[in-house]
Amino acid sequence: MVDLEIDDYIEAVRIEGRKLLVAATSAGLNTQVPSCPEWNVRDLVRHVGGVHQWAARQVGHRKTDEITGDLVDIVGGWPPDNELLFWAAEQHTTLVRIFEGADRSFPFWTWFPGTTPFTMWTRRQAHETSIHRVDAELAVGIVSTFAPNFAADGVDELLFAMLRNRRKSLSVNATQTLHLHATDISRTWTIVMSPDGFEMYSNKYVGGDCKVGGSAAAIYRTVWHRGMDDAEVEGDRTVLEAWWENVKPAWS
Repeated sequence: MVDLEIDDYIEAVRIEGRKLLVAATSAGLNTQVPSCPEWNVRDLVRHVGGVHQWAARQVGHRKTDEITGDLVDIVGGWPPDNELLFWAAEQHTTLVRIFEGADRSFPFWTWFPGTTPFTMWTRRQAHETSIHRVDAELAVGIVSTFAPNFAADGVDELLFAMLRNRRKSLSVNATQTLHLHATDISRTWTIVMSPDGFEMYSNKYVGGDCKVGGSAAAIYRTVWHRGMDDAEVEGDRTVLEAWWENVKPAWS
């Protein structure tokens, strides 16, 4: 596992949110998002701004239960296009400010494990914002990279936090293994998929019907299906496609 601190996550929210808004402005609201085919940049900005507002309320109001509902209802309706980017920037700034001033020991509601409840919130928003920054940049046609430790942490969060307690049957006919190797940080992960669900392993090789190698940033983008031009795939690529198919509906 990668040891990042709360302050690292808050700084990531700050930096990645700014990059996202710059890319969204450059792309234009009507531009399609290649990594989210049902979205244009307008949809992406609404989603990220809404999630930031929701997270800011959860933490800022010291909630021990979940604020539920569709994002559009939580935010009270989407602003018009000529105000959308400014509104999203306000939600981003507010979230960072609330994170910086939050009681780090408070037992906030969470929906999957974290070192502490507040760590979960800052970590999740750091990676939520980062992956959607990639979406915005893909709409422009360029993608900036990630520090290896942060990217590896994003893989860890998905595999060992978000999916840890996910119990579901998978749309695979037999056991399949996907092995991931981050060459710049000496980290590996193995994902075992069977009709009964997932098993995840860190730095333990248990097979590799499909192997993906590259920088930690490339592996991070690969597990989230956000472009992988700098990753190398060996073996049965349908295993990687099965991973995307079984994870995408719940987490995109």
